[in-house]
Amino acid sequence: MAWRRVPDGVALEVSNRGRPIPAERLPGLFDGAWQHRTRDGAGGTGLGLFIARAIVAAHGGRIAARSDERETVFTVHLPGAAEPAPPPGSAERPPP
Repeated sequence: MAWRRVPDGVALEVSNRGRPIPAERLPGLFDGAWQHRTRDGAGGTGLGLFIARAIVAAHGGRIAARSDERETVFTVHLPGAAEPAPPPGSAERPPP
């Protein structure tokens, strides 16, 4: 997991080196009810990425995925100020 500041906020990336997600599945990956089976045949409800997208969207952000033979990467972009705001009640003011 890694994060970095971007001009409009922050980007968080989570990656793994499991089996790639087929390219034809990527466009609807966050739509819900899609399951990626593990090698042992296990799967979930297919709601995890759908819920993750809803949480990110509720915070004004966006989520995306890319996958190839090397790795799968999920990237969350969250909006925010370029510099952290001072704590509430602080006399410190951000520069103009």
